[in-house]
Amino acid sequence: MTIFEVIGEIAGRIFIETIFYSGPVKIYEWLTGKEAVVNGYTTRQKKFIKFSAAKKLLITWTTDTVHLTETLGEGLETINEKLRAKDFQFTTLDDKVIIQPPASISFYSFHFLAQWLAEYKIKALGVVETARTVYTVYNDPNSENLIGQTDEGKKFFISLMEDYSKRQFLRINRDIETIDAFDVARIKSEIARSR
Repeated sequence: MTIFEVIGEIAGRIFIETIFYSGPVKIYEWLTGKEAVVNGYTTRQKKFIKFSAAKKLLITWTTDTVHLTETLGEGLETINEKLRAKDFQFTTLDDKVIIQPPASISFYSFHFLAQWLAEYKIKALGVVETARTVYTVYNDPNSENLIGQTDEGKKFFISLMEDYSKRQFLRINRDIETIDAFDVARIKSEIARSR
């Protein structure tokens, strides 16, 4: 009987320490199986996206299409993507180049390229439009994530450390500070004016 008492005491101690010292976050993670914090941001909920059916654009604030094409090509090679820079369409509008990726681009590759361009000092913004959600996304200068906002005003982050091959999603967090100039309505209006 003493072995069962020892096991019971250890299990009880672990349970008590988890509740009192780790707090509600650990209980939430244990009950839901979801990580509450990813790369410094807390997840309030996940918003699932049907990315394969979405319209996608990358907007860059540069007119040097040669440099842009080379940088995109390097990014695609880095992640061993089958697509090549020549598969993308480039449209120059005023001080911007709008990049239309192939429809087959993956969620991961699209968002990786938005972050890759920013790391090479090219101001870049992704615009994704599904039947239910439109969002803008860009590199977060304060973390390893991408951040953005939906047309409904929901702020989110995307961590490229996750597997998006089966389900694509945005991690909603209302506390993220986004750039007002990258609001969905403003960007759509700016694109419409430029054309």
